[in-house]
Amino acid sequence: MMQLSKVTVQFLPEGGSWLSDKKQKMAFKAIGVDGKSLIIHGEIVDSKEIKIVEFQSNVKGMGSFVFTPQAGEKYIARIETANGSFSKTLPLSTNKGTTLQVNNNLNSDSIHITVHSDLRDQELTLVGLANEQLYFMTQIMANKQVSNFVLPKSMFPIGVSQITLVNKNEQVLNERSFFVNKSGQFNVQTTNTLSNANLRGSIEEPSYYFNMPSEQKFNDLDILMLMQG
Repeated sequence: MMQLSKVTVQFLPEGGSWLSDKKQKMAFKAIGVDGKSLIIHGEIVDSKEIKIVEFQSNVKGMGSFVFTPQAGEKYIARIETANGSFSKTLPLSTNKGTTLQVNNNLNSDSIHITVHSDLRDQELTLVGLANEQLYFMTQIMANKQVSNFVLPKSMFPIGVSQITLVNKNEQVLNERSFFVNKSGQFNVQTTNTLSNANLRGSIEEPSYYFNMPSEQKFNDLDILMLMQG
């Protein structure tokens, strides 16, 4: 019998910040007592036990869901595994700050970036990096609540890239990794690119994301970028 107290489920909002009253994506990853991915499903409830959203992991124990956290509200994940259930509290949302959203659609030749800001009277800088090299940079005034950008994927090399938002003191406010494959064909080279990328933690079976490629596996790869990029 699996010891559920030793199961690890991590929750990470897209871009690293969880802002109140903003619709955002929350990614998650479940790891079993053996250190390998664990398939889970469940639901998010608020302090009144009202169901907000359901979630389901992929075969690698990862997934994501979208909802709008309310200021001061506490949210709990009711998590189901093949061996039982348990609960985990989500991170509390903050009332001020910035969020970064990156939409990397398989069938699009561009990535779509959205920055939300509740800050005032300061200049922010949005940069695109790959292998510590700069490929894109622009300034944003923080008092502009929503800023949208569309960047061609051809601007970035094959592999893992990052979109990073920093303030005038070069402090990182948000960061989001994404994977670019210009040819649309996943092969040994792209698998090695992922294996050698500077991602957090180990990647379980990197070849999974490139063998018999599909839209589902591309989406799974994007969730990996959310959690470990």
